[in-house]
Amino acid sequence: MASIKINSIILEESGHKIIYHYEIPKELKKYFKDDFFARYDVSVEGVPESILVIPFVANLLPISWMLGFDIVVSEIDDKFHAGMQHVKEIFAKEFPQIHQQKSDIVAQQLVSNHSEHKTDAMLFSGGVDAYATYFRNFHKQLELVLVRGADIPLDDHKQWQTALDSMESERILDNNPKRYIEMNCRDFYSYHVTELVQGGGWWGKVQHGLSLTCSVAPLAYVLGYGNLSIAATHNVNFRIFWGSMPEIDQNTRWADTFVHHDGFDLTRIDKVELIVKNAQQLPYNLNLRVCYSEFNHGLNCSECEKCYRTMLAITVFGGNPNDYGFRVGPQLYDDVEKIVQDGFATKGIRYDWEKTYHKLQLQDDIYQFEGHPHSKQQLEQKLAQGLALEIVQRTSFIDKFKRKIIGIFPNAFKVYLKIRGSMR
Repeated sequence: MASIKINSIILEESGHKIIYHYEIPKELKKYFKDDFFARYDVSVEGVPESILVIPFVANLLPISWMLGFDIVVSEIDDKFHAGMQHVKEIFAKEFPQIHQQKSDIVAQQLVSNHSEHKTDAMLFSGGVDAYATYFRNFHKQLELVLVRGADIPLDDHKQWQTALDSMESERILDNNPKRYIEMNCRDFYSYHVTELVQGGGWWGKVQHGLSLTCSVAPLAYVLGYGNLSIAATHNVNFRIFWGSMPEIDQNTRWADTFVHHDGFDLTRIDKVELIVKNAQQLPYNLNLRVCYSEFNHGLNCSECEKCYRTMLAITVFGGNPNDYGFRVGPQLYDDVEKIVQDGFATKGIRYDWEKTYHKLQLQDDIYQFEGHPHSKQQLEQKLAQGLALEIVQRTSFIDKFKRKIIGIFPNAFKVYLKIRGSMR
């Protein structure tokens, strides 16, 4: 039976950085590239090893379930260990191969940890999901946690600086303490791991929920987080298997910290409505950060499908997208009508556009750019035509080949993106 043993957990940089050294058997070496690390903006010295080990174990667990190997540790928090047994069963319903092989956390000692509840926190990216959760919990003095190495690659210094500037400059966030975590959660394994899920999408479909929530464990122990919120991506009426779902997140716990999956009762357009209604009461603008396009040179590129989807949603409730971190003119509606004329790439994206269409039907009018009126009825008609053409994207051989090349030669691909971006 193969196993990966965590040999040592080392604190560096005056207790701000955790490095995990682990032993990989020969048959598993192709799946891993580097030691795992996590860096915090506060010292985590004095945190028990049974808590320190959680960020790495959480990122390793889904791989162990898929491949069938044990994770051997000296000690681990007993509540986390118990919760992961439930999470494994949830994953096994989607990936039956998990039950066809053995995988477990093998710990010499299960430790019952306790930490004082001083405050609550939420994972905060600055996007629609995050701001909806923020406004729903506005009565709390939440600490906001942003993770580098998740949606923003470790070597993308420009986009990280944009995210930092946004967190620190948003006036509505002035009274919320900000915490920053950096970890190589998407770089310590090879492209072979990403191919464990048919059609790709390892990060979204499998890893990201456990990775993000559990990265906070040492921080939560030091600062006394009683509750940690993670914003829902999907909702109760559109259920697909996703790496962050109520069943996964709310079985994730350690010491006296509980994880809360927030906003599962809201669609994306509901969240935009909530944000716009709250933002309209503010004496200043509120900037959303929804875009992760490789060609984005600011807060949002204002040119990708996700940006258009969000900008249109804002206008449905009478908002000007330029007051929410976008750069767009009156051509917005013409561009949207062109985008939707060929249908939609995935069922999830189509669902969001469909819910936006239904909300649009209920409004008297859309936001009108000065001097450039646009027909709400025409926009509705074009959306209806696009929704009738549902196109569900299937992964082709070319897509698979492209992902494999990117996985084998990631640095060359980054150079290509920079060249292509400079030509835009």
